[in-house]
Amino acid sequence: MFLAAAAAAVLAAIRLLAAAVGSAYSPYPHLHLPIAHGDRAVLLALALGLAAGLVLTLTRRDRRRLRLKLGDEGSVVMDLAAAQTLLCDELGRHPDVLRTRPEVAATGARLRAQVWVAARPLVAADQMQRHLTQTTRESLGRATGLPVDDVRLQVKVVAARRLRRYL
Repeated sequence: MFLAAAAAAVLAAIRLLAAAVGSAYSPYPHLHLPIAHGDRAVLLALALGLAAGLVLTLTRRDRRRLRLKLGDEGSVVMDLAAAQTLLCDELGRHPDVLRTRPEVAATGARLRAQVWVAARPLVAADQMQRHLTQTTRESLGRATGLPVDDVRLQVKVVAARRLRRYL
């Protein structure tokens, strides 16, 4: 798509340059374009479709990245994988956490987090879930400055006989 847009821009630049120096040269007759109006309409529709695709490609928001505004100073782009790594490190500091698998998503200027946690045997899962949910909200809010709308945290208490898998 970029190559087609670049080729069209080069052809237009050649024609404009020739017109600027007073020449009647045009690169279009050498392309052997169809002369019938119906065929030209199809080519025009195709060109407009390519241009619209190019504009959409350039203006599309990347859902894996988050733009954080710093007031009048500008903004910073943060990869959501970095937020997931930060969250993994933060939750991993808890002494009863064996493993975590966080997934952070952004919708507009709000964040959602879905976290799976493997905990040591004989841990009170309800207490741990409340504590880690609060930790998730605080650490994501502190790191991004954005409100965290939804935190879905699932705690799996590992049985003692399967503890070796998680260590």
